[in-house]
Amino acid sequence: LAAGELSPQPGGPAAARFEPNPAAVRRRLVSPAGWAVDELQWLPSGDRLIVSATNQPASDRDTNRIYSIAVSSGTFAELAAPHGPFGSLSLSPDAATLAYLGARVDGPEPTDLYVLPLAGGAPRNLTGASLDRPVRQFVWQTDGSLLAIAAEGFTSDLDRIGLDGTVTKRPAEPVNPGSIGLLDEHTLATRQ
Repeated sequence: LAAGELSPQPGGPAAARFEPNPAAVRRRLVSPAGWAVDELQWLPSGDRLIVSATNQPASDRDTNRIYSIAVSSGTFAELAAPHGPFGSLSLSPDAATLAYLGARVDGPEPTDLYVLPLAGGAPRNLTGASLDRPVRQFVWQTDGSLLAIAAEGFTSDLDRIGLDGTVTKRPAEPVNPGSIGLLDEHTLATRQ
């Protein structure tokens, strides 16, 4: 069993660490000194981490990039350099695609839903042309589409977003969804 965590370096930024056995005392740093790791996702194979990281943690500019880290060697491979702020990294159910919220141009907020094929290719903005409203949260569905909370004036609604960017509005919810959790295709929890 593999376990990963974000933990602060003494006097430094957060770093990615790999612990091969949760009961083990020994830990190995897999991010170089001076780097800051903000988010991470394990690939199911356990041999790679997908992270949001920067080698310029003191900068006031958006310098984070998306990297794949080989756990065995600590080798970083840049997958994407989004313009502006981004976050909410999430792997698809088949672990072939990474979704994240990113800025349309260079900010100021990450409000569009992007997908990045991990086998190679450029990130695609799924909502830039089809949904001209800020996406607040999303979850993957088992069929590979995404369920997203999008702002709708002073309220929000749930939209199904296909990997081709097609947006299907779901029936209006009796509550204004502020957060979502998906158990399966038929079981959904929302928070106001």
